Amino acid sequence: MAFKVYLSPSNQPNNTYNGVATNERDNCREIAKLVKTELERCGITVKIGLGGSKNVAESNAFKPNLHIPIHTNAYNKKARGTSVMVYSKAAQNLKYATPIFNRLKGIVLKQDAGRGISVRPDLLELNGTSAIAVYIEVDFHDVPEVAKWLTSKRQLIAQTIAKGICEGAGIKYVGEKEPNNTQPPQKNMTANDSYSITTPNQPALAIYLAKLLLINMGYAVDPNGYIGEGTVNALKDIQAKSGLAKSGALDSATAEALVNLYKGKSLK
Repeated sequence: MAFKVYLSPSNQPNNTYNGVATNERDNCREIAKLVKTELERCGITVKIGLGGSKNVAESNAFKPNLHIPIHTNAYNKKARGTSVMVYSKAAQNLKYATPIFNRLKGIVLKQDAGRGISVRPDLLELNGTSAIAVYIEVDFHDVPEVAKWLTSKRQLIAQTIAKGICEGAGIKYVGEKEPNNTQPPQKNMTANDSYSITTPNQPALAIYLAKLLLINMGYAVDPNGYIGEGTVNALKDIQAKSGLAKSGALDSATAEALVNLYKGKSLK
């Protein structure tokens, strides 16, 4: 049976952020959406509650393994740091609260002394839920620098909360896959002139341009950046016509001879 998490973001739009055009409700809902994506990637079933005080009843009906309120804090425009609250410091509560707090503590801009895991049995979302509940106050939104961080680092905050939940649940965290920027191997042409690999001394562009000249002079070569049997034979012919050793290599003397012969052909 899949592990289930109920996310209960703040429903307090009047708690405005200092210096940032948002509020606690809107920002915490955005963070919750990102947490949901992170957890679902790990195989966890997630529901987000948007009903404020009604979330407790909805959570109990959902029957999650874990209930997670997500909030941001405010006090005196100076206090900073993460705090996590539980109904009691029973082992089952600390199993989840400890990794969540430790991970969030590691990413905030500054952690004031005294912040940590505290017991708050008076809170409805801790005393009214049938599931284990961990109440998160990410940081203080009344500090301008922190308010900016809380909105600009939503993805990091969400990943950190998800990692803490996974650690507590003993579930492997699965990160988002990086895009594969590896270029697919170049397909071989069907003609015999495409098998040789480009070498550092014969850059693909130089080979390609030389072969365009050869094609315009009537040689049967493929228009690509590779040297194969057809190109070698064509270059040997150019070298023979120009009094050069018939090596079949596209060296500087051969390139110059090719250009001169092409010019002569063009002028006729």
